[in-house]
Amino acid sequence: MVTLNARALILAAGLGIGWSSGAVIAHPPQLLPGQRVRPPAGTATVSGMVVDSAQPPRPVRRARVTLHAGNDAIGWSVTTDDDGRFAIAGVAAGRYVLEAQKPAWIIGRYGASRPGRPGIPIVVNESATVQGLRIAMSRGAAISGTVLSRSGAPVPGVVVSAVGARGRSPDTEVTTDDEGRFRLFGLAPGEYAVLATLRIGPSTALMEMTSQTQAQVEASLRGAPIPAAGTVGYASVYAPGVVSRAQAMTIKLAAEEERDGVTVALNPVPTARITVTIDTGETGDPASVQLSLSSGDAAGSSLPGRRGGDGRYVFSGVAPVPYTAIARAARLGAAPAVSAPVVPAARGRGATAPLTLYAIEDLTVTGGEMNVSLRLQPGMTVSGRVVSEAGATPDTRFSDLSFGLLPLREGPALGVPSVRSNADGVFVFEGVPPGRYRLTPAGSTAFNMKTAISRGVDVLDVMLDVRAGEDVIDLVVTLPARPTELTGRLETAAGAAAPDYYIVAFAADRQYWTPESRRILQTRPATDGRYSMKGLPAGEYLIAALTDVEPGEWFDSAFLAGLAQGALRVTVRDGATTTQDLRLR
Repeated sequence: MVTLNARALILAAGLGIGWSSGAVIAHPPQLLPGQRVRPPAGTATVSGMVVDSAQPPRPVRRARVTLHAGNDAIGWSVTTDDDGRFAIAGVAAGRYVLEAQKPAWIIGRYGASRPGRPGIPIVVNESATVQGLRIAMSRGAAISGTVLSRSGAPVPGVVVSAVGARGRSPDTEVTTDDEGRFRLFGLAPGEYAVLATLRIGPSTALMEMTSQTQAQVEASLRGAPIPAAGTVGYASVYAPGVVSRAQAMTIKLAAEEERDGVTVALNPVPTARITVTIDTGETGDPASVQLSLSSGDAAGSSLPGRRGGDGRYVFSGVAPVPYTAIARAARLGAAPAVSAPVVPAARGRGATAPLTLYAIEDLTVTGGEMNVSLRLQPGMTVSGRVVSEAGATPDTRFSDLSFGLLPLREGPALGVPSVRSNADGVFVFEGVPPGRYRLTPAGSTAFNMKTAISRGVDVLDVMLDVRAGEDVIDLVVTLPARPTELTGRLETAAGAAAPDYYIVAFAADRQYWTPESRRILQTRPATDGRYSMKGLPAGEYLIAALTDVEPGEWFDSAFLAGLAQGALRVTVRDGATTTQDLRLR
């Protein structure tokens, strides 16, 4: 891995620094939820070639090349010819991303330093001919192997997937053939675990077996009472044959690497039968109950329960790892605990059922019979309203804004459905369990929040603390009158554009060096060397340029501490465009 000192560059202040609150700068349009923008007709042409990573590079034929402005905008798409060439005509002036895709290949982006990295934005002027662009693509890496039974026989029909740092993707799922073989392909470089899951699932009777001892067999043959026997089952497992993600084999893949010989053993493990009773307490009869077992460590990360005629929920074939039992319910006749009107559209589309009652309990599963009682409790209400800062143009429809509450909890957490504000800007989260949450835009909504004040604290910089028995009714979200922007040009010591770098801006105050902090942004300069960062709150920042950076690495406090040593300080003004040109030394 490249060290920080080798990646971080020494910068000098460029031609100047200035502020502007009235400058007109062209940016991709802000989109309403679900809205996609068709590109306008133009007179420019963009052309180039798609090649592979071989030496010398070879053309990639029949790759799909797309030029788009981001933000879910619809772009122009063409297919490369037999020589890997492409040409896109009728392009309007603007700033674009150029990328190429092909089945079993990793997405290639113009200017990307390696597979999976962001590309360099391309600046296109009216009537310009932008030519000679080259996109490098790599074939995806692959993992292949065999799924075997306890006796060593191949097992067909098993679903196998690659699980990376961000979880598994359905795009990587394959099914073993009649010889138990699998091949996962199109993988980006990185570390993976291999997960094998039987189609029938671990919670059905077909997947459970009685594990008998010799004494139990002899007692059965004599007709004597049989001692109680435990159950075993084929739970979902990681290679080489473990149910815990922490114990799984880690496979590190380089670009285009083929890794064969991975064996997954489906060994029976002691499983548990968990019976859950829902205690409604004084909350009354719930209209509906959703119950699941979740685990951040288990191969079967989420298990649904079956409700019996007696109202209890039964989970069978549960692997022996830690789980969290999570219940959510809608209470009959429930009303919000605040006087603010409930937003009719406040239920998140595609989200879980309305949550007004909840229960959550951590379980240690070792096998055998387990009886668990979950007591439902009423959740809290988090309500607020949206206002616009003085001087804002009245072009924001509050009913187009969606909000989410992301829980801060190690392991599985009880999620809260996203909500939308009504025409008056009022939004209501119902049934929120106690905990700490981050307020964020939700869905495809793209908007900036200047502040979100509750109890005199801006919860955009700290977590929103929801306490048991206390509703949050004073949350006020303020939208800025004008967007705050940090922009400028990165250039070489000779004054030429320097697009082949990464730029990181982060708060000078270390208290904001936290994961997903809104005061830390990363971008890449465009082909003309210009960069832009929108939405930074006003304050003092440090800015640095790097030759390469791992995705998300800029949120690591140790990384930022090293980066700060050679960074430049810049002041971002509220509601203004701050211009800071940078020069490499």
